[in-house]
Amino acid sequence: MAASASLFTPTERLNSWLEHGYFETEYPGYLAANILAPGADSFYARILREQGREAAQAALQRWETGLRMADFASAIKPAVLGMRDLALIDDTPVRLVRESDFRSERNGFPRRHGKGKGDDLLVIAFNVQAPGCGCAQPEQSDVFGPYGRLGLIAVTIQASNLASDRNVQLGLVLQSRHIVDGAVNHNGYTVLTVDNEGHTDAHTYQPRMQRGTYLMYSLGLLPPGRVFSTYCQSGGHLDDAIGFPGATTYVADNIAGLGSYFSDLANRLGPHREHAH
Repeated sequence: MAASASLFTPTERLNSWLEHGYFETEYPGYLAANILAPGADSFYARILREQGREAAQAALQRWETGLRMADFASAIKPAVLGMRDLALIDDTPVRLVRESDFRSERNGFPRRHGKGKGDDLLVIAFNVQAPGCGCAQPEQSDVFGPYGRLGLIAVTIQASNLASDRNVQLGLVLQSRHIVDGAVNHNGYTVLTVDNEGHTDAHTYQPRMQRGTYLMYSLGLLPPGRVFSTYCQSGGHLDDAIGFPGATTYVADNIAGLGSYFSDLANRLGPHREHAH
């Protein structure tokens, strides 16, 4: 499992992780140990002691409905299976990247939470338009297509190259809707991250060019680091980060279909299919 990334294609890496059970949901175990356990320092344990089981169960239902952790965690494996289908086609938009290539936060991509000492590997599936008109697009392209509601640019899966470290992180890379200097920065993006316990977070990156530096850079008088910078923001409410009210619920309601979208996209990017209405 510690072999060099150069020895693996994206498909081989995804298959290796799948065979070792990396993408199974760990939400039930998290819930049992951190929320439901009698000795846990949790809202559930406190309400159970003070108000009884009925009140505790009602609070638990509200908590699960609000965060949707079970839905997010269970969507990781289907998404990876869809990414693998996309990785199998000719001229695939799927790539394999070492964490050491994007380790610095200023480079604009979030690292996996709780990572161990190994060098993480990241598989990224770039979202592309299927050929043909609207009726030839994959199922759920209204959600996940390049021009869909979410503005999905790519999907990533990040995991360790060490068998002892099974935490994974799915990333949905979305077009930025944030206004910078009075306009949307079309080079910016937001990464919605999901781990296999169902925790979610959002990271927004806005690349910027320092004023008055490009001429000197073009003449070789300034290094890139003196010209380009990235504004980073993490945390906060997912609705604000994604960019529209109800976004958290919208993603949770639809994320289970992400894998089938990629599988259908792979079919449509494969051999030419006769257009039919």
